[in-house]
Amino acid sequence: MRSIRRLETVQQKWLQRNWQPRMLRDMSNAGYKPDDPTYTMVIDCFCKKGDVKMGAKLLKEMQRDGRVPGVVTYNALMNGFCKQGQMKNAQMLLDAMLNLGVVPNDITFNILLDGHCKHGNAIDFNIFNGASEIGLLATVGVTTVKVYPTTNIAVLSTGDGLVEPSTGHLSRGQIRDSNRAMLLAAAVQHHCKVVDLGIAKDDEEYQGRILDKAFASGINILITSGGVSMGDKDFIRPLLEK
Repeated sequence: MRSIRRLETVQQKWLQRNWQPRMLRDMSNAGYKPDDPTYTMVIDCFCKKGDVKMGAKLLKEMQRDGRVPGVVTYNALMNGFCKQGQMKNAQMLLDAMLNLGVVPNDITFNILLDGHCKHGNAIDFNIFNGASEIGLLATVGVTTVKVYPTTNIAVLSTGDGLVEPSTGHLSRGQIRDSNRAMLLAAAVQHHCKVVDLGIAKDDEEYQGRILDKAFASGINILITSGGVSMGDKDFIRPLLEK
């Protein structure tokens, strides 16, 4: 009796999962060709149930049939990817839209932004990643835009007691330079160009040469760690005042 009930449960789940594609096949077999809104409805239904794999499969089926899915169809699948946190797939879907000439609308971008925010990746909200941006601008006929250069940041640590993080054994009075590694990683994370100035020993002339070389290279921002107190070997502040 239990095995029969278990079998009925499996059959019910199969029917719940497969009635949409069977409906499409039955329509085709009866001579009715499913239109784009029908496909879109079925894709949306799968995605809302969490089966984005089947939704993507139906989208490919539309393309194999020579159809050109519209932005509403893509948004249905995009919403499914974003709700499951599959942001890489969502970005790839956006790129595919642009490559096929399907212009995203405000709903597309709202879906993407909502997905990035809910899954903790708002800082990586990369709708416009260079190639996609140019493709979208070309699609809407925009040939001139205002842009800003990438920020160039230099990071310098100072202090005789600092050693590189790769140092295996610490001598008395030494600590590994963690600040510089953290600051460089933060700058890269924010898509900045970085210049690693290393660790400068407590020598005013030496530190002055490093700063001169850094500014001559055309950096926009200098971040220093250490050497800004009022001690006899804290040279950064007076050097910058010069």
